[in-house]
Amino acid sequence: GVELSAAQRRDYDTAWSQFRRDNNIARSGNDSEAGRAALLRFRQKAAFLRTSHTVEMAVSQVRKGRQVVIAVDLVTTAADPIAAGIEDAGVKCARLYGDHPVEEERLAFQLGHKPACVMTKTSAINLQSNEVLADGRRATSALRVGLLAQPKYSGIALKQTLGRTARNGETSVWFLLYARDTVEERAAMTMVSRAQAATASGGGDVGLWAQVAEDFGVRWLPESGDL
Repeated sequence: GVELSAAQRRDYDTAWSQFRRDNNIARSGNDSEAGRAALLRFRQKAAFLRTSHTVEMAVSQVRKGRQVVIAVDLVTTAADPIAAGIEDAGVKCARLYGDHPVEEERLAFQLGHKPACVMTKTSAINLQSNEVLADGRRATSALRVGLLAQPKYSGIALKQTLGRTARNGETSVWFLLYARDTVEERAAMTMVSRAQAATASGGGDVGLWAQVAEDFGVRWLPESGDL
């Protein structure tokens, strides 16, 4: 959990109030598209307000000799400003999202040329330490540390994300970032508890979306978790 500054807290509370107004309007009209749009706007604002906290933690981990993977869902309000902030702090950052050359950026991270990376992908990419690459080279042995910049709504997507760095016998520590004393904290606690249950049962938690949505008061949205 991170502490928002007074100004950030005011902006967060304003965004939350606006979301609740928009959500109530959407619910009264049973307009799921308007509700999805309102929730997306709120998530964008919340993620952007915590950019400095995410950057600070990522840079701190790199300076301790670790390589950091930051998992985000959004590009313009999360991936771009986080990657830019990391590089502004003097740390090179790979970009595994959008139109950037994924394999080129992945190799730069794996070989340690860029010790931090920001990604939106949840599958089909390997960021583990000590990976044997196609040309015979080996990825660095530096401990991989993951930062979840936002609570995930899907238990399956969460397990896939964690699996990018914790696989083939390699372990990796992940941190979940959220603003303290906010709806994000409730969503984060729901996500963690359901993820633990899914891990214990050996399966993916497909019901996570419904419970997190309930924290936001949007029970009328579909339970697909694809927002």
